[in-house]
Amino acid sequence: MELGLRMVPCHRLELRQTLRLVALSADAPPEAARGAAGLATADEILKRLGVPGLLIGGIARKSWTAKTKSSVFSSKDVDVMVLSFDPWKHPERFEGGVDWWMTNHPDVGPTNGNGVELIYSATPLYPLPPGLHVAPATLLWDWREQEQEAFRGKKMVTNVRRPDQIHKTSLVYNYPICLEYKLRSFFTDPSRWA
Repeated sequence: MELGLRMVPCHRLELRQTLRLVALSADAPPEAARGAAGLATADEILKRLGVPGLLIGGIARKSWTAKTKSSVFSSKDVDVMVLSFDPWKHPERFEGGVDWWMTNHPDVGPTNGNGVELIYSATPLYPLPPGLHVAPATLLWDWREQEQEAFRGKKMVTNVRRPDQIHKTSLVYNYPICLEYKLRSFFTDPSRWA
């Protein structure tokens, strides 16, 4: 697929949608933190900043479906949604090699260091301790299915069907699972990405 980023005023919406399409296959950060070491780095940074973060992306989904712990970490970079709107509590862009997804406003999807915006977000309904938390399986697949629906026909998302087997516990068991009732999960304003 060819991505044309033309800065023509009448095509501003087209540019915005193109950037969101990249979110579905966003490049890993330079010198990406990967696997167990990347998770430990993300956890350490979040604790230092005093905020919770939610593990999302490939490692998060694999942690619920993989047969072995080692297969969870095979070449996957670490994607974390920071659960704070306070910019003073956000890590630096790609700090520690982690692909951080952050926003300062609840109506704007979290963006990563490349400026790519997600179409979904979450905020804690109850205080969560600082550090890394694993996203609930149901939210991960709901978000993925919504991406598929939003970009139907763009051929950017593959394998979004719900897996045949989801483990009762994430294979990334060093970090707490954020229970669904502790989060308010939502999709950003559809007019922003439709």
